[in-house]
Amino acid sequence: LFFGLIIGFTAWNLILPPEQAKIMFGAQLAELSTINSNFAGQVTAITGQAVNLGSTQIEVFENLFIHNFQVLVLIILFSLIYGAGAVLILAWNASVIAVFLAGIARQFVLRTTGEYAIWTGLGTGFLGILPHGTFELLSYCVGAIAGGVLSRAIVTKEYGKKNFPLILHDIAKLIAWAIILLAIGAVIETTAIIG
Repeated sequence: LFFGLIIGFTAWNLILPPEQAKIMFGAQLAELSTINSNFAGQVTAITGQAVNLGSTQIEVFENLFIHNFQVLVLIILFSLIYGAGAVLILAWNASVIAVFLAGIARQFVLRTTGEYAIWTGLGTGFLGILPHGTFELLSYCVGAIAGGVLSRAIVTKEYGKKNFPLILHDIAKLIAWAIILLAIGAVIETTAIIG
């Protein structure tokens, strides 16, 4: 579902005229602009002489992790409140990724000549987000499962039964794994931004 949404949103972003695409995907463009502005200062600061690279890496990691952790919390809450609610957040992330991929593809088409420039741009963008994005997506899916399990336990009134502590233990393990996967993704993304 997630990859299908990315393909669909990317295709529409590329098929529509640029002015129409800016209107249709304005919220996603604003989100990408916000993300870029949050991390642009961190990356350009590395070129300065007085900047400590270690602290800059930690700051970038913290910013990435906190942003992605907020998304994870939303996914858990949405899947807890409404079982399929996590799909809404995943669809939003897919649309933001699609706008990012379409933007890179358009840059390749403008900079290079050749019949495969758009595919080169899409491939480059996808390979750029694949290493850290895999861990983030796994984290979000595990978080959605944790929220769904808790939601089902509440709906079926498992909290009054003696196996409820075991269910809570399993949910805690799932959330812990989601946070670990998110941290791994943030480390990889930090390395990509700084390195």
